[in-house]
Amino acid sequence: PFIATLVAQGAWHWARMAPSVRSAQLRRSCIFGVLTWQILAALFTWPAYLGSFNLLAGPRERYSHWSIGADFDWGQDLRRLAEYVHKKKIPRIAVRYFGGGKPEYYLAEKLMPLPPPTVDLPHGEYVAISIHLLELARSKVKDGVPAKDDEWLTWFDRHTPIATVGTTILIYRSGET
Repeated sequence: PFIATLVAQGAWHWARMAPSVRSAQLRRSCIFGVLTWQILAALFTWPAYLGSFNLLAGPRERYSHWSIGADFDWGQDLRRLAEYVHKKKIPRIAVRYFGGGKPEYYLAEKLMPLPPPTVDLPHGEYVAISIHLLELARSKVKDGVPAKDDEWLTWFDRHTPIATVGTTILIYRSGET
């Protein structure tokens, strides 16, 4: 708030000190444009303020290309995942989640354990993964081989997400590539 107050005061003085009426109108138009931009940015990012970027970064679906980890994914979409599972009537879902929340609390009986990567999921099973975990696993690939604890990466790379929940959780369905 302090910086915003200083910027507003500076913009006010900048507009008032214009050498001509035409220049003052142009300066006021610039200030109005910036304020409009800020209001639109707030409206377009609602309700995902935590994982949002400048509108110039592109659509929400591409935010993870700019940043991963604590800069982007704080686990804020776990409740949205539970709402998505309920809305779509998904009977069971395996979850690889990054964040402080407890998937057991939000998903209860619908939560299933993720089997070892050597076991194929039955056709039609759902899997959700935090983008942070997926990108972290991709960053540890060496000579085309994922790290031992990230062997699931090959499964995720063979499949295409069917949905994105919020901005940080991808939903996959086994059997759909």
